[in-house]
Amino acid sequence: MHIKLNTWQTFALFLPFIAGFALLNIPNPAKDNFQTNFAVANFLSVLGLTIIISYQALLVLGFIRWCGIKSTLFKWNTLIPLSFFVLYLLYVIYFTFINPEYYNHQYNLGPLRKAGFRASGWVILFFLIHAFITFYFINNQIVAREINGVTNADEQDQLKDHFLLPMKRLTKASVWLIAAFIFLTTVMDIIKVKNGH
Repeated sequence: MHIKLNTWQTFALFLPFIAGFALLNIPNPAKDNFQTNFAVANFLSVLGLTIIISYQALLVLGFIRWCGIKSTLFKWNTLIPLSFFVLYLLYVIYFTFINPEYYNHQYNLGPLRKAGFRASGWVILFFLIHAFITFYFINNQIVAREINGVTNADEQDQLKDHFLLPMKRLTKASVWLIAAFIFLTTVMDIIKVKNGH
């Protein structure tokens, strides 16, 4: 099974990020609104990452099944980020909507509190880095290499169309949106500095 999205449908996968970005940039929110907005924006970001990782994992696992690839390492390397983001999304849902102790109204906007980067933070960071490397480098390269090894030209074209092209489209969309995000945040920071905020 595979889901082939066109360019606009691929960009639509990033709508949770765009909504979270818009939510965080509501001008001059009150303290309580800022904390709520931050919590919901964090949830939307993790939801967006989970959707994107899930879509790429669906393509990779579909490719593995289609080609009958026996590499357990390749399969697990795809399943680990997927499992992590699903669990992390559930964690964020719990602490954002069910038991929102981290976003209670007693926290002030400043000064910054001590980060308290514990072992759990290092584990989350490790899985985030692993997911980043897998998403941008490993999965695309392995699928491309396996397709190039197919001798039948028609099957090779079909595999490219069903799996490699959507994966490349997803990667390009993410790069474009990251560039747009950096540009917009830079412009907004310059405007804030000029307005004395």
